[in-house]
Amino acid sequence: KAWFFPTAMHHELYRTADGVHFEKISVPELQPVPIQISDIFSMPERGELAALWFAGDYQGGDNNSWGMLFSRDDGRTWTQLVLENHLPKKMWPTEQSAVYLGKGRLLAIARRESVRGEDCEMKVQFQLESSDYGRSWKKYLTNISDIQESTPSLVLTDHGAVCNYYYQRTAGLLKRRVAKADSVWGHPADWPEPEILTCGSKESYHAGNVNAVAASGRHMIAFYSGNEKDTAVMVFPADMPQGV
Repeated sequence: KAWFFPTAMHHELYRTADGVHFEKISVPELQPVPIQISDIFSMPERGELAALWFAGDYQGGDNNSWGMLFSRDDGRTWTQLVLENHLPKKMWPTEQSAVYLGKGRLLAIARRESVRGEDCEMKVQFQLESSDYGRSWKKYLTNISDIQESTPSLVLTDHGAVCNYYYQRTAGLLKRRVAKADSVWGHPADWPEPEILTCGSKESYHAGNVNAVAASGRHMIAFYSGNEKDTAVMVFPADMPQGV
């Protein structure tokens, strides 16, 4: 099964078992209305589906927010939790990607939107951590700055490693950082150096925004690459990381 919310200001939840046929599950009424709802994941110990969301307007005000969605009936109804609101842009985690580590622990990585005049070293990924099934979170800045507002994607391997996939805009590089979850939990500045997987367009905002899944023993990483006249969605198959 796969659950997903298409990106829109009006959100509908669909489910597919084969990637061809889609069933509409629900149309949740949410307030604030999210700009985007992240990929849905399962917390089996709670019998819950969950997703992160964020809302705001990308301007210079402080009307930005983010939080969680929870469902205990296979996605038919959802409870919305606002975790932070009235956030300035520089403290607003957007386009989050989360993995469930078990025993109530959630690890997420998010974009940090740029602010005019801000030092380059502040343009880094956020790391978000929850120990209570997503009801409360800690928010950190990581040591990952080769990103420039490009959406990350996390994949948890069977042996407890977290793969952080992202596209370095303007450099045109698809990258992966791999760490044991316990080694970066509470230590957001300890992500190891990245490996370069493949290359794409160096256009600043016509390439980027990764989404990765595990399939058939490999990681399938989707991103877009091109220019203002011709942009395509690319899929890169990556071997599982070894020795982590």
